[in-house]
Amino acid sequence: MIMWIGLFLSDLMVHMGFGVRMSRLIYTLGDDAISYVMLNGCIIMQIPICKSVRQRCPLSPLTFAIVTHPMLVHFHQLALDRVLKGLSLPSGKHFVPQALA
Repeated sequence: MIMWIGLFLSDLMVHMGFGVRMSRLIYTLGDDAISYVMLNGCIIMQIPICKSVRQRCPLSPLTFAIVTHPMLVHFHQLALDRVLKGLSLPSGKHFVPQALA
């Protein structure tokens, strides 16, 4: 994980009430991650993961949800304040999407 993303995620988790120990655990799991290239059952290369998370990492959907939550809260507030109008429907109402992943 890129260091600043890991720190942002860790600080955000503490702010959201996850607790310091849990946020440190998530940060540690993503920090200094390495992928290996195997050929015929032998490791031939190590590749440090500098961006994103490992493929099929079970933490990926969770970290995505945690990181996008503040943005979605902000969008929701903008919609309530009628600053963000969204999609106009034929009925005259406006639809503001929540999120897609």
